[in-house]
Amino acid sequence: MVLALAALAAWRLWPADTEPAVAVPERVCGGKLPGTLAAEVLPSRGAAFEEETENGFEPPQPGGPECRFSAGGRGVTVWYMRLVDAGSGLVGQWTRKFELRAGQSGFDPLTLGGASGYSGSHSAGITFSCPSADDKGVLVISVEGRGFPEKEDAGIREGFAALAGETLRVAAQDIVKCEAAGQLPGDPPVIDH
Repeated sequence: MVLALAALAAWRLWPADTEPAVAVPERVCGGKLPGTLAAEVLPSRGAAFEEETENGFEPPQPGGPECRFSAGGRGVTVWYMRLVDAGSGLVGQWTRKFELRAGQSGFDPLTLGGASGYSGSHSAGITFSCPSADDKGVLVISVEGRGFPEKEDAGIREGFAALAGETLRVAAQDIVKCEAAGQLPGDPPVIDH
C-alpha cells in the first residue's frame, strides 16, 4: 500500500510533457494536399510545423515541383514529375526502379487502380501512365521522410502510402490532367504485405 501511494505521488509530481502540440494547417503543399495526411506522418508534439513549397506545387519546375514540410524533428519531401519517353527509355527506367524497390527487404508493392509502386517504412513512390497525343508519358510521385527512427512506427507506412496516393490523384486530375486520371479510385493505395 505504501509503495502504491509513493508511486501515485511520484506520478503526480512528474513534469507533464513540455513539448508543444504540433498544429498542422488544413491544407499543405501550396494548398494542394490535406493537412490531415501530413499530420498522420508527423509527430503530434515538438517543433512547430514549417513548410516550403516551390511555385505553389505546380509545374514547371526542373526535376518536378517539390514540397517540404516538417514538425517535431521530422521532415517529409513530396514531389511529382511527368516524364516523357522520347526514345531514352526514361519511363521504363523509373517504372523498373519502383518495381525493384517494391521487392527489396523493408519495402512492399503499392497499387492504386492502374498505378503501382512501393511502400517503405518512411517512404512511398508510385508511377501512373499519363500519355499525351505526342508521347508516352508517366507521372512519378515520391514521398520521402527524414529524421524518422529506424524502428517503424505503427501506421506511418500507411500514412506515407496515403500521402503518395493523394499526391497522385491531385497531380493526375487537377494539375497535369492525365487522360486516365478519372479511373483512379478515391480509396487509399493498397499495400501488398
